[in-house]
Amino acid sequence: KSSNLRGARNTLTQKLMGYSGQVIVRLDYAELNDSSRAGLGCLGSVYAEVGILRADGKAFLYYERDGIEQTVAALAPASTIVYLRLTYDAAANTFAFGYSLTGREFMPVGDSFREGSRDWKGVRVALYSYSAAEQQGGAAYFDDFVYTFDGASRSFFLDGMLQE
Repeated sequence: KSSNLRGARNTLTQKLMGYSGQVIVRLDYAELNDSSRAGLGCLGSVYAEVGILRADGKAFLYYERDGIEQTVAALAPASTIVYLRLTYDAAANTFAFGYSLTGREFMPVGDSFREGSRDWKGVRVALYSYSAAEQQGGAAYFDDFVYTFDGASRSFFLDGMLQE
């Protein structure tokens, strides 16, 4: 239970890598309960999020930045899948969200924003799910998490050996 993303404990984060990039995630919100939220966030000196809010049995796409919420659109009950995107340019300090119902063409959500490091962890991208109601439960399913960036190195470790 939480009243906002800052207090949500059901959050998975990853520090941003590279100077520019994007994160796209597929969200299935079919099992979200009323008063529950799930989506994609950006955590730093600004807490911003785009996601799905369930209220009165309906699903709404919303955007929130530092406690100021905007309902973007009511979503049709025919599908419970939405794709969420965060794009960033750390050198220019610009961050922006988008959404898509198909995963191909993204519409902007909210205004672009500037970010800064709130603590030693730096700016992080987040997947979250929380409820503002006493009644908890429900579920959000995240899939196809795709993170592309202009990293200086594409090296990684596989079975203890450095792979290029």
